[in-house]
Amino acid sequence: MPANYVGDARAKAFLESGRAEPLSLVSGDFDADGVQDLVVGYATSDGGVLAIHRGNLDAVAPQSKESFDALVGANFLHHFCLTPKSSLCLSILISSR
Repeated sequence: MPANYVGDARAKAFLESGRAEPLSLVSGDFDADGVQDLVVGYATSDGGVLAIHRGNLDAVAPQSKESFDALVGANFLHHFCLTPKSSLCLSILISSR
């Protein structure tokens, strides 16, 4: 999933380089905006990383004329999570050291 990670520099490095192994996935409305979000747990050589991906309301209920027109035209390709341009995915390193 494309993302613009923010947070711990080491966690970002693991996620952006593909050196984090995904182990768990959970959904919930973690930011209380009414849209389901995703939290992904990863294993790294330094411990674990959590990445929080905020949900995209447009993916389940179009909020703009452009999104509605795309849905009607069967061109609705919105991602479940917000795009990297409009979303920051928080990354947290949980070190084993």
